[in-house]
Amino acid sequence: ATTPTTTDNCSGTITGTTSDPLTYTTQGTHIITWNFDDGNGNSIDVTQNVIVDDITNPNPDEISLADVLEVCELTSLTAPFATDNCSGSITGTTTTVFPITEQDTTIVTWVFDDGNGNITTQEQLVILTDDVVPTVITQDIDVYLDVNGFASISYLDIDNGTYDNCLLVSMALDITEFTIDDIGVNTVVLYAYDYAGNTGVNTASVTVIDPTININSLNDASIVIYPNPSSGIFNIESEILSTIVITDVTGRVILTTDLINKNTEIDLSNYGNGVYFISFILDNKTTTRKIIIQ
Repeated sequence: ATTPTTTDNCSGTITGTTSDPLTYTTQGTHIITWNFDDGNGNSIDVTQNVIVDDITNPNPDEISLADVLEVCELTSLTAPFATDNCSGSITGTTTTVFPITEQDTTIVTWVFDDGNGNITTQEQLVILTDDVVPTVITQDIDVYLDVNGFASISYLDIDNGTYDNCLLVSMALDITEFTIDDIGVNTVVLYAYDYAGNTGVNTASVTVIDPTININSLNDASIVIYPNPSSGIFNIESEILSTIVITDVTGRVILTTDLINKNTEIDLSNYGNGVYFISFILDNKTTTRKIIIQ
């Protein structure tokens, strides 16, 4: 504040004095009491109001903020700055939640608050665009009809490492069920969908096998399975060495192996109680036996 003066009939010009501070940084009205003393025992007090009021908004350092282009997600943004006449440099803040994952345009609003009631906002666009389709990798499989002539599969049986550059959401097959009419090679389609709505496609061969088809060479062979029922560990004795495929009642293959000895121990103790089917395969023909685990 500027020091005031007054005039006196004897002393002439008198400069006011005060014990109040003359510098203020707090917004609001401050009162200064000035004392004028003529040195002859006469004095007066005069009050002066000092009003500190910042009405200037912060000024962003950049006229506009550049759009941010990403593919899958945006984990963070560098906050912009603004310059204020009182507070100096102000860092922008935003209520936007990171990471941003929505495949679209997101408006990020930056707020510059000088603490004195003056606020400036500035917008920045974040644009996520994923146009890359998932890479679908498949594998060919064999499935065995159950005792009712039925078999089913899921995409997990066909998938062999499908991936996406961002995020897979789901996968599906066009065919999941097979009957005796489907014996032989069938072509199935595996679809993969990502978060952005892109769809990847690939095919696989599903060979449907009827395990009830028998052959003389295996029928005539002495095949003994014991103990049956068992706790899950049992032995197979066979005069003819063949490939065996063990399936559950749904037709799901749980074990495939070659018999290299005429007496082979099999361990299914981890697969739970139930009925299982052992298919003996030789020269592209099959005979089947039943094993009960309890």
